[in-house]
Amino acid sequence: MDARTGKVGDAVREVGADLWDWSRNILGDLEKRISRVKKKLEDCRRRAISEHKVAREEILKYKFKKLEAQKELYWHQRAQTHWLQKGDRNTKKFHGFASERRRRNRIRRLVGDDGVEVKEER
Repeated sequence: MDARTGKVGDAVREVGADLWDWSRNILGDLEKRISRVKKKLEDCRRRAISEHKVAREEILKYKFKKLEAQKELYWHQRAQTHWLQKGDRNTKKFHGFASERRRRNRIRRLVGDDGVEVKEER
């Protein structure tokens, strides 16, 4: 093994350790973080109203919203990964995914510039 191979191997191990740490501390803890913020928000709402409390509540609502968005993104990415891994096969599950996607993507009506609603094909 030459010096470059050793350096690359070390770099790969270091990146792997960083990714593991990131997964464990950021993604793996997401549900716990959401629960903690939700509990803090509920506690904040039970206290007497003050300027400080209102500001704290706004910060907690912002954090909660961001965590929920992160969770939604995580599950969206997981679904796409699942689709890429399992989507090629002609299975009942594949057809279920395709049917759901078709239902979500269907345009049911359009509203023209004049405000008239169009429901059928022309």
